Formats: sequence, C-alpha cells, structure tokens
Amino acid sequence: MGFAALVGCSSATPGDTPPTLSLDDLVGDLAAAACDWQVRCCSPLELTASMSAHFTTKEQCLPYARLELEKTLGVVSQSLVDGRVVIDPSEAMACLAAQRVRVCNAPGTNDAASLSFAAWVDGCASAFVGQLVPGRPCQFSAECTAGARCAFGTTVSHAASDAGAPSPFPTAAAPQAGVCLLYQKRGDVCQTDGDCAPEDYCRPEDLLCTARVAEGEPCPDAALFGVARGGCAAGLVCDGAKAICRRLPRDGETCGQFPTPCDPDPKLALFCVGTGFNGAGVCKTAGKKDDACGGSGLPPCGGNLVCDAIPGLIGACVAPPAAGSSCTTACASPAICDMATMRCTLPGTKQTGETCAVDDDCASLSCQTLPTGMAMTVCQVPRSFSVACSGAAVTFGSIFTRPSIVDGGTTFPADARSFDVFGEGLSPTGFDGGGFDAPADALPSF
Repeated sequence: MGFAALVGCSSATPGDTPPTLSLDDLVGDLAAAACDWQVRCCSPLELTASMSAHFTTKEQCLPYARLELEKTLGVVSQSLVDGRVVIDPSEAMACLAAQRVRVCNAPGTNDAASLSFAAWVDGCASAFVGQLVPGRPCQFSAECTAGARCAFGTTVSHAASDAGAPSPFPTAAAPQAGVCLLYQKRGDVCQTDGDCAPEDYCRPEDLLCTARVAEGEPCPDAALFGVARGGCAAGLVCDGAKAICRRLPRDGETCGQFPTPCDPDPKLALFCVGTGFNGAGVCKTAGKKDDACGGSGLPPCGGNLVCDAIPGLIGACVAPPAAGSSCTTACASPAICDMATMRCTLPGTKQTGETCAVDDDCASLSCQTLPTGMAMTVCQVPRSFSVACSGAAVTFGSIFTRPSIVDGGTTFPADARSFDVFGEGLSPTGFDGGGFDAPADALPSF
C-alpha cells in the first residue's frame, strides 16, 4: 500500500489510533512525485544530462529515484527502527501534497541539481520528528526533540615532543558522537547562529542570541561593520543599499541584479529586467502567448513558449517550431535545433554512455569518440549544456553538427557537437579534422 493510501482519505474518528507508515512508503511516494516533475519539466535532451539515471518516461524513472532516495534516507532508517525518530503522517501528507504540485523552474535557470532526486528529501524534513530529549547521544539534529539540536565535540590526538612528552598542539581532530542540547535562550552567549533557536541569530557584536529583525527595521550590525549583514527574519533579506530588512521585490517593484533581485519563488516566475540603463530594474512575470519579447526591458517567455524575434528586435512569445521547421535557439521537444541545417532535428534513442556510430543515433544528438585514443564512440551530453527544466515541451538551445567521415568502413563523427543554450554561438572544440580527442577532464560531468 502506498503512502498516499495510508494518510490520504482517512475515515478515522477522534480517539482512533493515528495512521502509521513506513520509510518505504514515504520513499515510494517521493520517488513518484520527483519523477512526475522531471518528466513534466525537463526536456528529453535535459534528461540525457543525468549521469546516474537513464529514462524518458516516469515508469523508467521510478527505480532510479527509489534507489537514490533510499541511499539518501539510509541514515534515518536505523533511527526509525530504534525509535529515535518517528514519521508524522500529517506532516508527510502535507509535504507530499506540496511536492506533487511543484512548478517547473523559471526559464533561463541553470541548475544541474534539478536532475537529482536526493534534494526532494529536504522539502519533507518536518515529517521526521525527533524523540531524544536533551542529554541523550545523537547522530543528527532530527533525532532531538523540538527546541534542541545535536551538538558535536571533537577528539584530539597529540604528537610526542622531542623529549617524549605529549605535545600540547593537536595533530588531528575527529568527530565523535553528538549529544542533544537545548538551544541557547535569547540573551544567552553564543558562538554561531546554530547555537540559537531558528527564530534567533548569534549577534556578532556581542555574541548573544538575539531575535531576528522584522521587515522595515535596520539590518543588524550594519553600523558596526560598515556593511549590511544578516539577521533578518525568515523570508527577508538585508537590502544592502538601504541597510534595512525587506522581502525580495515582486511583480512591478523595483529590483537590481545586486543586491536585491526579484523573489525567486518559481510560482511567481519573476525576472528583473531593464537594469542595463542605470542598474535599477523592474520585476516582471514571464511573458504569455503573444506578449512582446526580445527587448532588454522585457522578460523572457514562459509556459513552454519561445520568443520569435530577430536578435536586437522586438518579437512575440509563440509556440516553439516543430521538427523539420526552421529554428535558431529552440524547438518543440523532442526535436533539437541543429545550426548546421537551421532545422529542428529529431534525436535518436540511445542514451548517454551507449555506443553509437553517428550523432543521429543519440538522444543527445552527440556521438563522440572516447578519450585516451580508444577507437569507440559513445553518446555524450553536448558541451556547454545547461539544465533549466522550465518545461518539457521546449528544448532550448542549439547544437552544431559536423559532417561525419568514414574511416575503414566505420562512420565516426568529424567532431563533437557544441551546444549553445541561449544562442550565443559557442564554437566547436577539439576539432582536428577527424575524431574528437579530448582529455578525460574535458568531458562533461553532472
């Protein structure tokens, strides 16, 4: 039985025993949410960038997601068995509900971590409730009860001096088991923010736990240090220009690439545009179908749309060109814009690492010779490739094809393809008139 079935539509009445669930249930439902998001938000080409999973469908994704999540949460499994941690069904249900409706990244995002499954655990941290009271040994803070954290000391070893006596200077420090300690109270001494409760911070001026500052109030310690510092309440940042705590600007509000960009919440899909004039811009939402685009004061298109504009001119947000159509920087998935033909080209089916004869064999449209002179070609992720995962319906960027050559009856790519995520005209590298021969550290890694 899945986790959703255990904690979803419950017919329990007051006094009933609350539902229980296993870590396996939670892993299974988190894997399903993560795979659904990746297939919905990442283009087929972006999915080929994963070096730890090969899939194109949600069903193919699930075994990889489960494996990575099981390894990530392995440290928690024994804690659950020992009763040091329990899973709160209501918190877990709320977490999964939020994960299932998670929106895609904003256009232009460059975040290879989007292809990781382990990051999905972070959103469900509140589902794990610690049971160890202060004074009990612990392995991590989630094992401790509310109001406490797991604090670690160090053990030291000493080298012998010339006279044979132990030296007073340690030669190594190794972590030892932690202990659950209560957070310092507000006004108590501290050394780091971690010594204080989450709603407080360790004020550098006097090393005392101090309440975080509310919106509109001066940033802590700005006068003392001559620069704006942290210490603002959750959800706020320190505006370096005004030295006050504020929320990040939203639609229609003034922004700057530094120090106050727009609110990064993907649900808002905001972009700070127009900063090229005097450094001050305005937050605007991503363009909708038929909205103007292409100018420095206009946001990029969103919602699986592309900007149909000649560089330097104003265009409109439209659906991406389909396979076989002319293109410059994007195509309707799974097609990829091939700058050699200026056409949207359908890729092959072979995944990263599989052997290939020509580029068209590969889902990445990039068949490259292995390094170290091995006479073998495999599908590789194109160079200079960025992962946006802003919508699976569009494959952003362009790839440049080199003609294949025939050597001894075997077809080899004449060169590695170069990939340009935003049409910046990146040139091919490693071209020597024959196969691609690059050092091992030149190959992409994700």
